[in-house]
Amino acid sequence: MNKIIKLVDSTICQYQKVFALRFDLHHSKHSTDDSNQILQLFLRKLKQKLIKKYKSIVNVVWSCEKCKSLHHHYHLALLINGNKVNSPAKVFELVRELWAHEAGGVVPYIPHVHYNLIRKSDEAFWITLQALFVRLSYLAKTETDYRPDGGKKFSFGTSHIKFPVQRNSI
Repeated sequence: MNKIIKLVDSTICQYQKVFALRFDLHHSKHSTDDSNQILQLFLRKLKQKLIKKYKSIVNVVWSCEKCKSLHHHYHLALLINGNKVNSPAKVFELVRELWAHEAGGVVPYIPHVHYNLIRKSDEAFWITLQALFVRLSYLAKTETDYRPDGGKKFSFGTSHIKFPVQRNSI
């Protein structure tokens, strides 16, 4: 959870407004992939497209999970400059199209998946931040973590954290 907190904090320090989108990625039923290679390719392409479209750093947190299903799946969140994102639907649509193209998989609907943080010390900011951390805490659980490739691959990852030289306090 510490890595998630640091990533969110870093993004809040970079942008006055932060847009966060939480979603899941499922492989196709016919997939035999047991690695994170498709995820890494997907994330590289997604970040390129989002950076080009929104002119923003895109931070990502992900976890790999396998419960009772035959295939592992991923839980992710994106953090982007909230001044640039006008429609969560457009970001979600891009995620769905790209995952279908790269993995032949699906991105199931999850209610209440986006958050808009506006950096100022008011009650709305703190309530939204708390709700985001509650939502992202699911990615930090270890009970059903799955390490693809027989345990050689990671089951959790985040973007590299870069704090600005001078931090603006909330």
